[in-house]
Amino acid sequence: MTTEELDLLRDGTVPIDAPVVNAWVVGVVIVDSSAPAPTLTSLSPNTAELGSAVALVTLTGTGFTRNSVIVWNGGDEPTDYVSPTQVTTYVRPSTASTPGGYPVLVRDGPRRTAPQTFTFTEPAPPEAPEEPEE
Repeated sequence: MTTEELDLLRDGTVPIDAPVVNAWVVGVVIVDSSAPAPTLTSLSPNTAELGSAVALVTLTGTGFTRNSVIVWNGGDEPTDYVSPTQVTTYVRPSTASTPGGYPVLVRDGPRRTAPQTFTFTEPAPPEAPEEPEE
């Protein structure tokens, strides 16, 4: 396979070199074994208050493709490919049920980045109502 064909595959385009008649291609994953593994260098933001509103999280690194998937605490998350150095997802109130650090990584086929930690903090206690003045 040529370098040009591998670049097309990384972008989600699959070139077919043979005539195909009455056929379906389903679930094909081609991995370029010479490509370096993706790296994850940061999450932004990397913390949120437990139960807070939906927030966009940007993951920055290298080697991301249109096939990259964000893995949050062991589960695949809906992933938006931005560029070879950025992917995004949304952290939702249901993402975590307890405060603490959760591993986040990017998977591209069998290759995985080292995880970064996203931390959920305890919600701030509600403010006590002010005493009325007499």
